[in-house]
Formats: sequence, structure tokens, C-alpha cells
Amino acid sequence: MRFGLLVGLAAISAACDRRTPEERGKDYAKEKLGFVEGASKVLEEKGKTLGQSVGKGVGDTVKGTGSGVKDALYSPVNVELDAALGGKVKVLKAHEGDASGNARNVAVSLEFPQRFEGRLRLHALGADRGELGRAEPAENLSQVAGSQRNIAFEFPGDTRLSKVSTYVLRMTPPKNVALDPALSSAGIALSQLKEQGSDVSVYAVFGKAWSGTLELRAKNAEGQEVGRSERLEKLKQDADSAAFFTFKFDSRTPLASVTEFTLHAVASRR
Repeated sequence: MRFGLLVGLAAISAACDRRTPEERGKDYAKEKLGFVEGASKVLEEKGKTLGQSVGKGVGDTVKGTGSGVKDALYSPVNVELDAALGGKVKVLKAHEGDASGNARNVAVSLEFPQRFEGRLRLHALGADRGELGRAEPAENLSQVAGSQRNIAFEFPGDTRLSKVSTYVLRMTPPKNVALDPALSSAGIALSQLKEQGSDVSVYAVFGKAWSGTLELRAKNAEGQEVGRSERLEKLKQDADSAAFFTFKFDSRTPLASVTEFTLHAVASRR
């Protein structure tokens, strides 16, 4: 009799629930995520190490509730090395990182058995090995033998990481920054090229006193110019001085296809 009563109550509850299966699934996922977050926070308050490890364990028990849950829990991922990287790079661990703005991150911890110069690109592949997206870090890498590095690879915001079966790490040539020939005698040396969105920063050392206005031009592998930065305010640099400079490009500039930047002196606008 008790069993029949329970079945009857369950049937009444289901009949009263007007939500669609999709809505019930979303609510279920939110409930589980809230439980994970709450449990992790409480445990972290009692002990940082214990809270983080146990909180992650709790998260692993519910990450199968749907693709949205998997994406939110930043689970470990499988990263393979392209054949060209054999012996040069070793993957220590990798996991989904934080989602921020228009990017989805995958954090990869790497070891470099040999000296490494270049850039790395992470390709996201589906179950059929078809490419779902790609990402590369915002700077050239220069690693000494035996060093380690944690790198966050940023994917476009619409990349469905839950659909990714595996990731493949590939090497690409480093991006260069050079002086326009007109500046060859100015005593300027450039290094530490780094991209952040549509901004490109460069470290410049001035061996001689120099004044003027600078802009950075972007070129593709064919040597064609594909964009110019906004011009800096007029500079006045002393001899043996140095500084980081940030050059802002139009967001439509295809920086991903750029292989070289050249620094130019330009006439100041009146």
C-alpha cells in the first residue's frame, strides 16, 4: 500500500510540473552546480587544500549531467603533441580554464626538455577529428632547456568545449618585430613582442637620443600590409633609455595571420 501511495504522489508531481524537458534539465544542472559551488566554498573556508581537492571531487561526480555542466566545471582534457614537437615539449597536465569575455580558455602545463623558440597553437578536435576551433598564446615563447610554463589558450566565445574530444598542440613560427629601414640608424632595438586582443606591445631600447612619432604596421606571410596601429603621442627618449609601448590596432585587423610587425617613424598630425 505504501508503494502504491508513493507512485501516486510521483505521478501527481510529474503532472503538476509544467516545465519542458529542456527546462527541467537546465534547472537540474543549476541545482547541481549550486551544490558543487556551495560545498567547495564551505570546505575551502575550513581548509584551503582540503576544500579545493574535495570540491573538485564533488564536481567530478556531477559533471556528466550535461554539456553545460561539463563546460562550467573546467574538467581535465586530453592534449596530444604534433609529431614536429616530439622531444621538444612535454604536456604535464591540461584542463578547461575560466571563461571570460569572448574567450574560452584551456590551461596547459608544459615542460621543455630542449631550448624552445617559437609559438604554439592548440587545435580543438571533435570525435571525428574534425577541427572545431584553434587558439594560440599572445606571445612568442623563449624557453631554456628544462624549464616549465603554464599557458592559457584562448578560444573564441562560441567554441563548444563540451563537443571537443581531444586537443592537438602544434608549433608555428615566431612572430617578428623589426625596424623600418628608415629607422636603421636610429639606435633602436626591439624585443618582447606580445599581443593582447587588438593591442600589440613592444619593448624598445634607445641607444641614442630620439624624438618623434611611431606606429606599428602588420604584415602577413606574403609581406603584404594588413593593418596599421594608431600612432603614439610624440616621444622624446634620452640616450640609453627603454620602455614598453602599446600599439592599438583596429579590431578588424587579422592579427592571427600576421607574421611580422614593422616599426615606422611617421610625421605627427597637426
